[in-house]
Amino acid sequence: IAFDGKFHSGDIFPEFEEKLRVMPDKSLGFEHPVAEEGIDLLNGQAKFYGSIRLDNQGLRGGKKIEYLSSTILSENFTFFKDSIKGLGTYANMEPGDWEGVSFPKMEITNFDIRWLTFKDSLYLTNRSEAFRMYDETASLNGKAIISKKGLFGQGEMKTRGSNTTSENFNFKEHRFSARHANFEIESTDTIPALASDDVRLDFDFQANTATINPEIEGDAALNFPYASYKTSIPSALWKLDERVVEMTKPSNININNSYFYSTNPDQDSLVFNATKAIYDIETQSLKVSGIPSITVADAKITPSGGEVIIGENGTINKLYNAALSLDTLTNYHNLYNAEIEIVSRNKFIGNATYRYVNSIGDTFSIKMGEFSLEPIPDPGKSNRTLRTVSSGVVNKDDRMLISPGMYYKGDVTMYADKPALELKGYVQPDLQDIPNYDTWIGYTSDGSNKEVVIDFDNSVTEMGEPLQAGIHFDKVNNELYATFLNEKRDFTDSDFFVPSGMLTYSASKNQFIIEDKERKSGSSFSGKYFAYNEEKQTVNFEGPFKFMDSRSEAEFRSAGSGSGDLLTQEFIFNLMMTTEFELPNAFTSVIGNDMINVVQRLGLPESTKDLDRLLPKLAELAGNSAAKRYEEYIFNEYIPLHSLSSSLTKTLVLNNLDMKWSSEEQAWYNVGKIGLSNTGNVDINANVDGFIEIKRLEMGSAIKIFLQISPSCWYFFHYEEDRLIFFSSNTEANELINRKSKAEKAKFGEFVFLTGDKLEVTNFVEEYRKKYFDIDAPYYLEMASEAGAAAAPVNNTPIPQQDDAPVEDDDDGF
Repeated sequence: IAFDGKFHSGDIFPEFEEKLRVMPDKSLGFEHPVAEEGIDLLNGQAKFYGSIRLDNQGLRGGKKIEYLSSTILSENFTFFKDSIKGLGTYANMEPGDWEGVSFPKMEITNFDIRWLTFKDSLYLTNRSEAFRMYDETASLNGKAIISKKGLFGQGEMKTRGSNTTSENFNFKEHRFSARHANFEIESTDTIPALASDDVRLDFDFQANTATINPEIEGDAALNFPYASYKTSIPSALWKLDERVVEMTKPSNININNSYFYSTNPDQDSLVFNATKAIYDIETQSLKVSGIPSITVADAKITPSGGEVIIGENGTINKLYNAALSLDTLTNYHNLYNAEIEIVSRNKFIGNATYRYVNSIGDTFSIKMGEFSLEPIPDPGKSNRTLRTVSSGVVNKDDRMLISPGMYYKGDVTMYADKPALELKGYVQPDLQDIPNYDTWIGYTSDGSNKEVVIDFDNSVTEMGEPLQAGIHFDKVNNELYATFLNEKRDFTDSDFFVPSGMLTYSASKNQFIIEDKERKSGSSFSGKYFAYNEEKQTVNFEGPFKFMDSRSEAEFRSAGSGSGDLLTQEFIFNLMMTTEFELPNAFTSVIGNDMINVVQRLGLPESTKDLDRLLPKLAELAGNSAAKRYEEYIFNEYIPLHSLSSSLTKTLVLNNLDMKWSSEEQAWYNVGKIGLSNTGNVDINANVDGFIEIKRLEMGSAIKIFLQISPSCWYFFHYEEDRLIFFSSNTEANELINRKSKAEKAKFGEFVFLTGDKLEVTNFVEEYRKKYFDIDAPYYLEMASEAGAAAAPVNNTPIPQQDDAPVEDDDDGF
């Protein structure tokens, strides 16, 4: 049985006439002999020679395929729509250019064929013998991939005493390259002369060189096992004839990305930068040059000529006429004419000439041979294990002023890796005006700072007493007074402000300062600050203040800045205050909506304009992250303060409040406008009129807050001895407090709130104006329901123009 017809292979072969017959496997098919000149394959991309068979096993053929410069033999090619597969018996690639693409010489026997025709990728995978390449001077064990773009490969390449493993070879007539390769140069020893990971390789058979570059700049991709060193130097050239590997750093590469480090565990990962190196494969020595310095323990060692020679196991030849710089962070100490043996990253042995200058100009000439490298007792997280040491003793009678404002007595130890002496003894601030002052403060310094820095919080006097400083209340007369490194009048006197942080002396400002580290460094808006100027007898301070004692139902927090004159006992403050009372849930909404309506109608100025003052106060009360977030947002869009933190969603948040201390009244009182930020989650952000008094009493402190947004919008809070009295122009707010009050049922000591009356508020305002502003005149309070009934409030006192800071003669009687 036979059927004449024309065979269509879907562009595998051209159409041809053939008869469909019953094949030996009982299928309908054919056996088609191909003419001696062959037949086009894949629309002419290749040529096929042999015969074509169609049966149950598919479309197959046997003999030969010619593709580009390659000839591939197989007894059984299987043709698919998207690929050709088979078991190859022999393949040969002729070297040279083919349509502008370079191909190498290559041969292979016994291999698998997988031609992905749609992807232009003809895979040949060896089964037993490797690919023979470059006139049999190289072999590839893996895959060869033939395409119109060239010959590519995957696997292991061996040639001329080297091994390369890569998934991305590119072979040309006289060279090959590899990406993300592992490359080794063989040696006469069992370990390679050079081993590299993840490198770019360019092997030139005509020049007999190989260029090696790390794929990732800064990656230590080159390894010299005999010398126990790795390097990230960006370019290496293996000169096969000279049996050397030359390494260089191009000028456009940062030297930090060109380093050498020891793999010998005894050298603790010794590492240094360099610009050049030569590895001699015969002598197995590594000569490194262009070295700025080598960091060892606390020293930067600069070899003579910037060059070292490294032998077996990372041993560095002894250095002569080297230079040292100590320490590695500050380079305060410079040494020369040094003979150094580098043992490891944390140890060196040698001697040098050294000159030290302290912070006030005293000089010390030290022969480094008299010094020793000793272990650091407690290195902590530091990698350093050794440091250079010299010791001495300073007596009290020496009056050694180790830095401006500070005398010292005790032991001194000079570490060559530090910019100053390490001190273990006592310091005495140079204070002249404190009677009988003879306080010596226990002091230790690791020499990291030439300036004397005292940990105020954890230091004690020579007698073992803690240090004292701050603003305090005299328990006898409630007087506000300051101390600085001297005792309080009575140890039970309560504190208004207590500093913390580090105690230093500022010669430029002629004052002693106690300040938090983070605040001083500028990394934080929050933090305490306390400065004492002995000549002027003044103090300046910033941080949290304690005006009132808090309880769960009545919380008071405040922070800000202030200053005091110790001669006149006058103190002024600028602060931010939050008050939180346990009141009905709707309270802040009721008063807040009333306030904001009036503020918007009158167009009152915002209270958050002064960022320099606001941010430190905000950070102290809401956290540094909240302050930084506010600073970031406020330049782009308005953001209410209360949205930054729940710690600002309080009954009253006053963000800008200037206050003074009255010795006569034993009370704080405000001057100028009051910055009202918010009540609860109702944003107000306005400068309003008002009076605030915080008075020291025998049983504690009492606070009275009067806020007047307009003549007919005002609020009064009076908290004293667990009781809050509230009254306002807002009838709804008054009724809410009155309705929810449990004052009649409260037990002794329980917090209660209740409504007051208009007379109480009026009395407070008139007394306040008389006491603090010498204004003796009636003050008219208008209820909201009475708005417009009077032509003007009964208050003939003009509202004063407010300065940026409080001054002595401010008249704030409205």
